[in-house]
Amino acid sequence: MANAHKFGNLGLPRDFVHLVQYPNHKKEIMTLLLHNAITNKDELLAYLNLLTIVDLRAAYQKLDLEILNILGKNDAIIPIAAVKQLRVRSNTHVEIIANAGHAMFLTHQQLFVEKIETFLKDDIK
Repeated sequence: MANAHKFGNLGLPRDFVHLVQYPNHKKEIMTLLLHNAITNKDELLAYLNLLTIVDLRAAYQKLDLEILNILGKNDAIIPIAAVKQLRVRSNTHVEIIANAGHAMFLTHQQLFVEKIETFLKDDIK
């Protein structure tokens, strides 16, 4: 388990919540995220470390349906460079929300919902 302490320097959960909501720093979003956060540091680290060892790209490639990926342009967790890997199939659609981080579904709710609704309407046609 070479990556066991990759995230060990975070002052969890507050630092992690800051990372998730970056670049937005609205107090109500911070409160919501902290209220629903995993507060046990070891438990959160275990979940975060899964990200370093689980690779679902092969399973993702086998999906035979239209896929919508919505990313925040300033996401500190999933870098925008990942878009190239997401667009390798014709059934994959990528939407990027400007000035949004990883929690764009909270910080940019209306735009997030609009992107999903547009995708669903286009997919039905």
